[in-house]
Amino acid sequence: MKLGLLMCGLILIIPIGSVRASDHGCTVLLCMANPAGPMAVMECVPPIKKLFRDLARGKAFPKCDMASAPDAPGGKSWVQHGTSFYDQCPAGTTALDAGTYAVRQGVSASYYLGIGEGDDPYGEDAGALRNKVCVGNRVGETTLAVGNSDGTAALPASVFDQVVVIAPSPQPHHVDVYVNSTFSHRVRW
Repeated sequence: MKLGLLMCGLILIIPIGSVRASDHGCTVLLCMANPAGPMAVMECVPPIKKLFRDLARGKAFPKCDMASAPDAPGGKSWVQHGTSFYDQCPAGTTALDAGTYAVRQGVSASYYLGIGEGDDPYGEDAGALRNKVCVGNRVGETTLAVGNSDGTAALPASVFDQVVVIAPSPQPHHVDVYVNSTFSHRVRW
């Protein structure tokens, strides 16, 4: 009798385990979409750890049949895996072009040198990653006196209503989460 109940219990457990395994991609997608973080909910910790381990081994992001791709019709939610030391510029700002200078309106003592989106974050200095500079609306032009012990140079700079500096992350691997066709947040692993 006990053996029969045990066998019945095992038969019921096996299909449930199979369903969970096939839904791994959807579970991971839901966990990634949590703005509090992919492991903020206890049930998400094991599948997200498995995801990060698999991605580190070169495996593809798991599929979810209920998710949609960027080119699919209707409400679109998806993730996009990538590498970059930098987060995206905040809404209302764009990356300052590489090699150009910027000054924030009303603050004349500081200037910023752009690196673009961060595709070449080292520039001429191979020793350390530089900060990414994001700028708002251009409101004018100025000239900077930039120099060292060898002399100074007058360089043109644009004046912006806002300047946001983004420090590089020590971890370049990331997953961008899109919900309802809009970028939601970036998760680094």
